[in-house]
Amino acid sequence: MTTFYSWIARTTFRFKWWLLGIWLAIFAVAAVGAAASEHALKVGGFSLPGTEFHSASTVLSDDLDLSSDKAALVVFHSDELLVTDKPFFDAVESAVQKLGQEEIVTEVESFYETGIPDMVSPDNHTTYAWVTLEGDENLLEEETPHLRELVHSDTIETYLIGNAAVNYDIEKASADDLVRVERFTFPIVFVLLVLVFGSLVAAGVPLILG
Repeated sequence: MTTFYSWIARTTFRFKWWLLGIWLAIFAVAAVGAAASEHALKVGGFSLPGTEFHSASTVLSDDLDLSSDKAALVVFHSDELLVTDKPFFDAVESAVQKLGQEEIVTEVESFYETGIPDMVSPDNHTTYAWVTLEGDENLLEEETPHLRELVHSDTIETYLIGNAAVNYDIEKASADDLVRVERFTFPIVFVLLVLVFGSLVAAGVPLILG
């Protein structure tokens, strides 16, 4: 084994610049891949084949043209205003009209169009609009911030929810948590590696590769 290690050391020293170039090339390729990983790794849905939820979703999508994956719910609420008050009505109608102009929105239904009593809370302070969307999952996730800006109101509270919105929020929270963890753990790990290896260079190699 000693002879083998000696041969490895001599070979490494002899071709050190070649090895350095290879590692730099690998690092460059890995850096490009890492930069694209955020868009490649996406949050999936919650529908598992074989479950009752999946069967019901399939029936809704195929027979009734209703898909929970391509729908959103906009909840409108006010502690002071009632759903029947004009400022509340104006805020909802403004949001509905803006949503209706979007290419990914095929239909928007609110209480004021349908007149369905169940779309209003018993205390008359909350209602919602059903938004039918079209497009793939990634597109709908990316459009979530824009849709939330469209329904925002200074008069009442608005909340845009749904599968795409939930997946977007999970991705954002996960990314923020990862950055926060790395910011605190990397310095600690670096100090520990310095204590273990006794060298700044040796301690930096695992972190750079990581």
